[in-house]
Amino acid sequence: MNSEWRQSAAAGFAENPLLSVSELRRYYYARSRRLLARRRTIRAVDGVSFDLYEGETLGLVGESGSGKSTLGRQLVGLERPTAGSVHYRGHVLSRLDARELAPIRTDLQMIFQDSYASLNPRKPIFDILSAPLLYHGLETRATVERRVDELLAMVGLAANAKARYPHEFSGGQRQRLGIARAISVNPRVIVCDEPVSALDVSIQAQILNLLLDLQEELGLTYLFIGHGLSVVNYMSDRIAVMYLGKIVELAPAEELFRRPLHPYTRALIAAAPIPDPRLRRPDVELLEGDISSHNAPVSGCNFQPRCPLAESACRSLEPALTEVCRYGERAVDGHLLACPVAARELMKKEGET
Repeated sequence: MNSEWRQSAAAGFAENPLLSVSELRRYYYARSRRLLARRRTIRAVDGVSFDLYEGETLGLVGESGSGKSTLGRQLVGLERPTAGSVHYRGHVLSRLDARELAPIRTDLQMIFQDSYASLNPRKPIFDILSAPLLYHGLETRATVERRVDELLAMVGLAANAKARYPHEFSGGQRQRLGIARAISVNPRVIVCDEPVSALDVSIQAQILNLLLDLQEELGLTYLFIGHGLSVVNYMSDRIAVMYLGKIVELAPAEELFRRPLHPYTRALIAAAPIPDPRLRRPDVELLEGDISSHNAPVSGCNFQPRCPLAESACRSLEPALTEVCRYGERAVDGHLLACPVAARELMKKEGET
């Protein structure tokens, strides 16, 4: 990756975001097996707001079940939100019908975690890659084969791969094919839904570097969803930490790892494997228990049943995502936190020093 390009891109983020999410909610409703019982509400995404700027990579981390993939599907239009909005280039995506959404779909693409399930096993690679090009009128029958060869070359595959079927490729090669399909329609935003979690470590590095090279070459904007904090940190300009459908902390990647404030963020970083055990942080305790259920939310802060800083007020007040301050002044620009207890401890610590 060209580090100079990445630094210039980060410095050149426009004031107006390319994509803006406002109070996005996605609820699912499930009937109970008991007779006359009320249906359950599963709050997969529950009031998420953030901006995505052109040319950046926003990382999204959290435990399984926190709502990361559901959020990604809302952004590319695979599902419609229950409430809230996704603004893209002057359009509110949830208000558009299928005809109005069609020309925008090429701008918003997704790379899926399960590369095999995302490729039609009954079709050869040529048909898989050429179908969106022909459907959207980006190529003709006479030119589409040349374009397919170009796409395969861009992701590091030979041209003869187009005659083969998905089951004939390894996991890393299938993920390259998923990337080729995503970039085939010249998108501006790509949601990467844990694209390397099912791959070997050596293959992960190849895919991550391919994504960075394509971002530089094509001017792409990424929402990068992942579990591994080291992977997300390597890819991201900013990182959002998500817990049970809500963002609890959002900051520039370097700032988040240098000074994590939310107890959940600190626990995630402490739980990340480190080759040298002497470097582990003794001041952070690992979390106990599992992530709470979406269909049985707790009152107040969702994290308080597992939080080492929880107070009585945390059981009744739901914290808002606000900018971190030091003595009334802004700290690092864009560091947002949804924990007044941690913010108060930070100010107390700053006062002592």
